[in-house]
Amino acid sequence: MQAERTVYEDEGTLQLEAQVLDETFRPVPGAVVNVTAAADSGDIAPVTVEPSGRDDGRYRLRVQAAVPGMYRVQMTAKVGDRALGEAETHLRRVDGVREQFGLYQHRPMLERIARETGGRYWALGDLAGLPEAIRYSRAGMVERQTLDLWNIPLALLLLALLKLSEWMLRRLWRRL
Repeated sequence: MQAERTVYEDEGTLQLEAQVLDETFRPVPGAVVNVTAAADSGDIAPVTVEPSGRDDGRYRLRVQAAVPGMYRVQMTAKVGDRALGEAETHLRRVDGVREQFGLYQHRPMLERIARETGGRYWALGDLAGLPEAIRYSRAGMVERQTLDLWNIPLALLLLALLKLSEWMLRRLWRRL
């Protein structure tokens, strides 16, 4: 039994795939598959089991996870009275991960953010004053300075000491 992923964010349906195999690891078509899913709160979640339709012993499982939390999914398979095996996996469902996007401008929130951060909210009719408001300043400008290695005495000394120690070790071990 294998899940598409272990964490489902803002989704109510957890999807898994299972394959039933016998002792010689051959697919068993037509096995009776029993699946239970339980939340960490103890609630039982409904599970839909669908065979792949290719007689390869594969099944698609859909767990309807109504509440967020950890879910334990257990599966048993048997043919007739003979048990083929058991499998268990754990999945997590979380809510509130994806941001809520809308196709509208939330003007009161934007005005509040501008007011609290010392900025200004610009409406479409006020854009004539925008170029003056964003005058050029050197604040936030970064200047890169590239220094050669021999212009940093400590780095040059460290490099020279490393080469000297390598030379001394090679002389001590009498190898080049």
